[in-house]
Amino acid sequence: MNAPSALKHETSKSVVVLGALLVLFIIIMVGTFIFTTIRDNYDKEYINLSSEQALLSQRLATAALEAAGGNESAYIQLKKLRDQFDANLKKIRDGNPDTGLPPAPQEVAPQLQALQKDWKAYRKNLTTILEGHDAIASVNEYVDIINDYIPQLLALSDEVVGIMVKNKADPDQ
Repeated sequence: MNAPSALKHETSKSVVVLGALLVLFIIIMVGTFIFTTIRDNYDKEYINLSSEQALLSQRLATAALEAAGGNESAYIQLKKLRDQFDANLKKIRDGNPDTGLPPAPQEVAPQLQALQKDWKAYRKNLTTILEGHDAIASVNEYVDIINDYIPQLLALSDEVVGIMVKNKADPDQ
C-alpha cells in the first residue's frame, strides 16, 4: 500500500469512528432530554398534589367548623374534601398509575410519614363530625325552638320585673 492510499484509509476510518461517536452522543443527549422531561413532569405533579393538599386542608378546617355548627351542605362538602385528601395522599405515597407517577422519593419519606400520622388523627376527628350529623341536627332543631321562645321569655321576664318594681318588692328576689 502506498502512503496516500494508507492516509486515505486512516482518514475514512477516523471519519467513521467520529460519525459513530457523534450518533452515540446524540442518542445519549436525546435520552437525557427525555429522562429530564419525564422527571420534570413528575416533579410538577408532586408539586400540584402538594399544593392541592394545602388548599384542601384549609377547606377541610372551614367545612368541619360549618358541619359541627349544623350546616347541612357542609357535611357533603366535608366528606368530599376528606375523600379527596385521602386520594391525593395515596397518589403521593403510592404513585399514580394513570400518569405513571412513581411513589414519593425516599428523601421525603420522613415528612410523608409525619403527614400521614397527623392526617390519621385529623381524619378521625372529621369522621366523628360526620358520624355525629344526626345528633348535631337534632340539637340544632332544639336551638331553633329555644330561639323562637326567647322573645316571649324576655317579655314575660320584663313584665315580672315591672310588677315587682311597681309593688316595691325586695331587690334580692
